[in-house]
Amino acid sequence: MILLDSLYSIIRKECTEKGVKYWLSLNNTHFIYKAHFPGQPITPGVCVIQICLEIASDYLNRSLEIDRVNNVKFLSVMSPLEVHGNVICELTKVIEEEPNRLKVQMLIYDDQVTYAKISLTLKQI
Repeated sequence: MILLDSLYSIIRKECTEKGVKYWLSLNNTHFIYKAHFPGQPITPGVCVIQICLEIASDYLNRSLEIDRVNNVKFLSVMSPLEVHGNVICELTKVIEEEPNRLKVQMLIYDDQVTYAKISLTLKQI
């Protein structure tokens, strides 16, 4: 399921020395938040990982899928009602391991909180 333009929207993106930063706006009226959890919405971890996949695919301009989740550290709960400004999804490292296979590292944070540190191996589809 593609989450772009339903669970979240891209506000802007900016290339950095290490990679790229995407500023995201979470849609607190999305049906996922109605179930997870009513009155106290929390972004499910699987959705955070899917957002990272979609951001990497956009930045690298390739259709990608997750080959392996190498490491995920959820450091804080990401609620669309408690985010300070926009959520930033920063791709900090891209390593081409072999043709059509990449290792990426990403951070999810806002102005005050780091929500997750994620390392994925992606393959081109």
